[in-house]
Amino acid sequence: LVADTGSWTYGELDRAAERIAAGLLAADVPDGARIGVMLERSPELIATVLGVLKAGAAVVPLDPNYPRARIDVMIDRARPFRVIADLAEVRALMELPARTTLPAIDPESVAYVLFTSGSTGEPKGVAMPHRALHNVIEWQNRCPSGAVGGSTLQFFPLSFDVSFQEIFSTLCGGGTLRLLSEEQRKDLPALVRLVADEEIERLFLTCVVL
Repeated sequence: LVADTGSWTYGELDRAAERIAAGLLAADVPDGARIGVMLERSPELIATVLGVLKAGAAVVPLDPNYPRARIDVMIDRARPFRVIADLAEVRALMELPARTTLPAIDPESVAYVLFTSGSTGEPKGVAMPHRALHNVIEWQNRCPSGAVGGSTLQFFPLSFDVSFQEIFSTLCGGGTLRLLSEEQRKDLPALVRLVADEEIERLFLTCVVL
């Protein structure tokens, strides 16, 4: 991971995720529980997503930039066992000792729950199993344009499903994931310069952004 605040190796990311998983399991998070993740963009956000999955739980992304009323609706409908919303809490979990064993993950269990925009009605939570995520990442990294091992811009917020393709196709392909702040993401001229200066090889963009 590369961010303006520093870089994390795969080893550092994995150790952080395993300690977060250990902290969740020590708090008796049930297998298959939903865990709300409402953190600003950061390496700790990526580590928390991985830690939740390693603990056998499902991620419910809650964008801190959403209106509070929408967040409340998502929490009410997803009914997460716990919401992680403080980087200090994540860093405390990262100080815990890792466990020697973590639960095996059933491919049919839920990896994450994302909510629709609600533009045609009430927002609905869509549950994505591990097998479906695995299949799309396997397919993507076999494509000639997969840029396996290269650098990918992590552009989309976690609450948008393409973010999971950005994150997992990069990590599963041994690449570098370049994280952005919310301010950088919205400053398109600066973003163009960053892509050029840092030789970003892969972007996932909506047509309007492109």
